[in-house]
Amino acid sequence: MEEASSLEVSIDIEKENGEVPLKTMVISLREELEKLSPLTPNHCIYRVPKQLHIKNPAAYTPKVVSIGPIHHKREGLEAMEEHKQRYMQFFLERVKISLEDYAEFVMIREGRLRECYSDTINYKSNEFVKIMMIDSAFVYEMLVRINYGVDESCRIFNRPYLVTNVMEDLLLLENQIPLFILNDLFELDMEATSCQQPISSLRSNGLEHPEEAINGEEHVKLGQGAVLCQPPPATNKSGQAAL
Repeated sequence: MEEASSLEVSIDIEKENGEVPLKTMVISLREELEKLSPLTPNHCIYRVPKQLHIKNPAAYTPKVVSIGPIHHKREGLEAMEEHKQRYMQFFLERVKISLEDYAEFVMIREGRLRECYSDTINYKSNEFVKIMMIDSAFVYEMLVRINYGVDESCRIFNRPYLVTNVMEDLLLLENQIPLFILNDLFELDMEATSCQQPISSLRSNGLEHPEEAINGEEHVKLGQGAVLCQPPPATNKSGQAAL
């Protein structure tokens, strides 16, 4: 009772002085504390230290495509958004999953996805889920095309200057999505696709060492009309590829 009365006295004094009442401040501070992200050991995507970024910002800033929430809506990267959405559409059609089911698939992983970023991500739930839906499918489809080829209508791989810039952007420290979501998309792909043999090699070729897949020579094989689920080449008895 004494504490309550002393608080009321303080509030009356603050009202007279024109200050924010103590009770209002406590309520506001409690709301801020409730918004704090929980501490977690799962951080794996970090921002570049400011002192390094200032010295050479171009080395840490994506040139053509944003991946993940950190550089989302950055000026100058808008042109790639259509390509990213188109790649997500390719993924949904091949895996035969509706947009609604895919949204739920990503949403149930939202908490874990947020925990992977060292800084608090301030996007609201729906916007964050949308970012991860599009960007995860885009990166996954890029890895698929690196491993299995592209058709002649591909607007990224058939423009060498563009695909080179995209590959470079995918390796930037801040321009990342958690690897586990790509593995989950792989499992979803494996369950749905009828050509499991070639798709199954994506894990060893692209998902376990994505930086090697992106830096490798596979992506220079452009415009060859390769079918996405093309079977591996036939071999003779000695194990060599048949001509």
